[in-house]
Amino acid sequence: MQLAPPDPLRPPTLEDLVIQSTDTLRETHFDMKVPDGWSATVPVLLSPRGQPETTDLLKGCLRRGVPPALRCAIWLSNVIQAVRPHQDPKDWHSYRTLAKVQSLDHAYENLLQTMVVGENAASNTSGSNVANGNGAVLQEEDIFTITERLWKDRLIPTYGQAAGSEAYRQISGITERGEMALKRVLIALEHVLGIIDHAPMVPTLTALLLTTMSESYVFTSVREMAHDTSWFFPISKREHAGYCCAFRHVMHRLHEQTAEYLDDRGVLDVDSLHHIFRDLFVGILPLRAVQRIMDIYTLEGSKVLFRVGVALFVLYKRESAEKLVTISNAQDWWQTMKHWANHKLFNFDVVLRKAYGVHGRAMRTQIRFPSRNILQRIIKAEEWRMQMEGDDAGGSDDDNRGFHCTPLGLANRDEQIEVSGRVMEAIHPVLAKPTQIRQALASWVPITLRLTNLDLLYTTNYHGRSLDMFYSRLQNVKHSIILLEVLDEKPTPGSNDGRAIHEPIIIGMYASQAWRISNQTYGDGECFLFRASPNPKCWKWHPDPATEFDLSKDADFNSNAIMHQFMVGQAGFISMGGNADGSCGLRLNEDLTRGESSPASGFDNEPLHGGSSNSFFSIGLLEVYGLVRQIDGKAV
Repeated sequence: MQLAPPDPLRPPTLEDLVIQSTDTLRETHFDMKVPDGWSATVPVLLSPRGQPETTDLLKGCLRRGVPPALRCAIWLSNVIQAVRPHQDPKDWHSYRTLAKVQSLDHAYENLLQTMVVGENAASNTSGSNVANGNGAVLQEEDIFTITERLWKDRLIPTYGQAAGSEAYRQISGITERGEMALKRVLIALEHVLGIIDHAPMVPTLTALLLTTMSESYVFTSVREMAHDTSWFFPISKREHAGYCCAFRHVMHRLHEQTAEYLDDRGVLDVDSLHHIFRDLFVGILPLRAVQRIMDIYTLEGSKVLFRVGVALFVLYKRESAEKLVTISNAQDWWQTMKHWANHKLFNFDVVLRKAYGVHGRAMRTQIRFPSRNILQRIIKAEEWRMQMEGDDAGGSDDDNRGFHCTPLGLANRDEQIEVSGRVMEAIHPVLAKPTQIRQALASWVPITLRLTNLDLLYTTNYHGRSLDMFYSRLQNVKHSIILLEVLDEKPTPGSNDGRAIHEPIIIGMYASQAWRISNQTYGDGECFLFRASPNPKCWKWHPDPATEFDLSKDADFNSNAIMHQFMVGQAGFISMGGNADGSCGLRLNEDLTRGESSPASGFDNEPLHGGSSNSFFSIGLLEVYGLVRQIDGKAV
């Protein structure tokens, strides 16, 4: 949709004016000129024919490059659009305007203040300039001055990068204040997300964002990206290695001869490809080209890194054929590519045309590039292969950490519902109340969701048993956990006197996308099935190691759709996991009274409700929880 232009007869408001870029990292000045096709007021994008802004129009403009003065506004709104695709476009576009500045700055400064007060209390110090008796930071100094003084000697989180040799240090002109700003943002991200040593791309990504944005905008951008990491960046060492192995796979399928040459020299090894998937081409491409990649990355995510990487390798090998015989190892390859990419005749537009298959006369053959779904499943297949083979390339920091995680919290929801036409009764969680259940869930959800609270959104105790109400309450809820009670009349042996007791059976599923009615399956490999009680156990999806991927077309891949039946939403049922005979890992009927659970392809789960030969069961209480940030209660 198109935002209405401001009325020329009234003064512009904060909703009319677009936030301008600022180089926090290097403290340099921007060319504030806004070229034709763009505007410093809403609407930011101006179509030649006056059409409303569409995603396709935006993508085309991003590939041609965003004006430096508008990058802050465009980059953040891109991230919000990518992470929250079902929101009203007005919400995406609002992040481009000055109307958001105060709220984002205030939230970030409050977080820093909370961290400082907490650290001060933990260390039992009594600096008068840090906190008063009520635990509030005093106002003699602003929070940035306080953190600069307190964190001066604190190490910058490196997220797995070698301390002192991080890629961002290759960005020339970083000031002392800029490095302190980077330190503050990374420490704040670590406090909120807890992903230190698990996301090696984060320091470089944060530094690049700071070349265009203020601290609060960078913090908001990376925090939002972390809640959709399958789109933006790997969050574990093994997943990082999976990205690198997937890139090697794609190179071999698309350009076999080039891939063989690169393999012989170790260029496609995991340790070599960190230039792409850890450093984001920093130190190889000039900064202006890396920022062009960021224009696209903030909306399209990590797929652009694969596209640009393939295009660079193919074009450099073609244009530097006479140098190839002198290159004997990966270090030589990257060093000579750096000289080529920093030459005055280097044209990054040619790289992007190659990457996106828009070719001139000299490039008639289109790159056959895999769709995003295929690419994500190749990554998962590579991760699974490494895990099965015991490959240490990915490290040992991954998913199964037992029950050492802090339990997910419970959000304080003040919602009340009318009972018997008169009395207002508060809605309280039941199935997620036991600590051991929330601790198990914390150990199963993606790493970046472990510091969140469960927010009860739907319960059959109050909202009735209806998929219509279920869809209504869950619309736009990206991450959700369904917990349900199995009504099983079979007693469970338990007491020493021989009497049978009923141990509650609580099962469920985690959905990585919003539940909705669709003729197509949706979700991704982050979805999982679980039994929360008794004997908690989780079954995560894994790819078929025998799967071969035809990167030239999706149709062949879709023939294996049963393996990738993550989420199905219909008017008459919802389900997760599927089989050729129609059975499901977990399926719930339209009035949420009956369920079915069978072993499902890709999940290899047990029947969630127990080992009974009957796959059907009756449902007691059913609750659905969203996930909200602990720091501010906002949905992730």
